[in-house]
Amino acid sequence: PQYAIFVDEEKGDYEYTHLWFRDRKAFDYFSIHSYYSTKENIYLVGSKGEEVCIYCYNKQEKNVRLQKQQGEITERDVPWFSIPFRRMECPFVLSNDLYGGDFIIDFRSSGKYWVDVLYLGNDGNRVDLNQIKSSTVIDESKKKELIQVLESATEDSNPILMIATLK
Repeated sequence: PQYAIFVDEEKGDYEYTHLWFRDRKAFDYFSIHSYYSTKENIYLVGSKGEEVCIYCYNKQEKNVRLQKQQGEITERDVPWFSIPFRRMECPFVLSNDLYGGDFIIDFRSSGKYWVDVLYLGNDGNRVDLNQIKSSTVIDESKKKELIQVLESATEDSNPILMIATLK
């Protein structure tokens, strides 16, 4: 089946959006970066400005959930171009409804397996324990188990590897 999902965002004018993002202003318009189709849902990862929008369309219920994250526009000079190379860093972040918190896709294997790695005990730790504790989840016992593991982790603990399949 074909799907048309209306996101109510301005797509931008041709001059800015179709000329290799020569101007920073091109990022101010909505654009889709990734598309993932599963048995039950369609996931679209898009951005507008430095905001990343993750749309989850449920094929059976025909409704859309929207989750917003902060992204980053990066620039770097390329010797053979007269303009800097610009790209939007769009993390693919899902709500973990099984036991709480965010599930950030660090690796995917042909769309079948999705992997998140939780690094513990360092300054760059992105695990938000308060967010996990306040999450509404499917399995409270799994949430308590994850909280216990996170609270007992030290700087020397191994990372936690989470492997999932999308519905």
